[in-house]
Amino acid sequence: MSCFCTSTLSGLSLALPALNISAAINLNATATAALNLSEYLNASAALGALNLNWLNLQLPRLNLSANMLLSASLMAQLRAQVLAHFGIDLLIPGQLNAFLRIMATLNARIGGLGLGLGLHLNFGPWLQLAALNAALLRIQAAITAGVFANLNLSLRLSLGPWMPFLLQLGSLTALLNLMARLNVTESVALSASLNAMASLRLPALPFPNISLMCNLSAGLSAVAQLGLSLGVNPLQLGFPAIRLMVGATLTATIQMLARIGISLNAALALTAPQLPAFMIGLPVASLNAMVTAALNVNVAAFANLNISLTPNLFAALSVSSLSAQLSAALNLGVALRPCMVCDAAGLLAAAIA
Repeated sequence: MSCFCTSTLSGLSLALPALNISAAINLNATATAALNLSEYLNASAALGALNLNWLNLQLPRLNLSANMLLSASLMAQLRAQVLAHFGIDLLIPGQLNAFLRIMATLNARIGGLGLGLGLHLNFGPWLQLAALNAALLRIQAAITAGVFANLNLSLRLSLGPWMPFLLQLGSLTALLNLMARLNVTESVALSASLNAMASLRLPALPFPNISLMCNLSAGLSAVAQLGLSLGVNPLQLGFPAIRLMVGATLTATIQMLARIGISLNAALALTAPQLPAFMIGLPVASLNAMVTAALNVNVAAFANLNISLTPNLFAALSVSSLSAQLSAALNLGVALRPCMVCDAAGLLAAAIA
């Protein structure tokens, strides 16, 4: 594993005109109704998976602040992302430098790209299309599964009595996921891993570069999702063609709903409660296992856990996320070996000075 050399991101430069949409799009009332119905389906499925007996359970109370738990989760996420995408374990001595080279070189390439673009990029329409397409596929799957036969669309959904329970469950689940990502089973090992992550010397990147990386990641993720779903290369076909394809999916969904007596129009102004983050996209069958696992957490073992945020964590996360999306959407990655005019050493020295 080497670095992002000067020629690696030429594919991104070529793709940017198709990725950057000059004008915003406004979804019509039917498309908005589809998004509402999809959210309603998610919330209904989540509520249907909750067992009323759980309201009588006393989940262990974790004495960790939300900020501390978030910091720890993000550090574990960084390690997992870098390991999955690059095969680099940040906690193994000698491997950190390989990731630092990637950070320094991607920052330099994106910095040059950003200066040329003036940072005026609009990926919003791709995000809207990807969200609508995902919602339509969710609705079609629900129709096929017969979900609507037992669904009362006039029912107002509420998570009110469940929120205290779900907030506790979310914290305990975050801790369990954190331990699984770091492959530890006790608080001492967890503290050691987190302290090792917190001690990493990561370079600070300019905020405009981090912002551009995050925007690019979101836009490329939307393109990759659409490409996987539609079986085409969205940037080759262009936004208008992809918009027509998603429009055809919308028309097909309207017809499928009509056959079961549901009209997808502006009158379908469903309101769904906002699900806790850990429940979004969660398979219904997973909830029972999560509750069982949460009941068995020994919270006393974590009472003295002290976690500090890794300096420049968000810069490192933006690099690892963008790298993954460049690979998924454009098949671009780091050069496996330095090029003839490799400047990685100088860039790395400047970044960590």
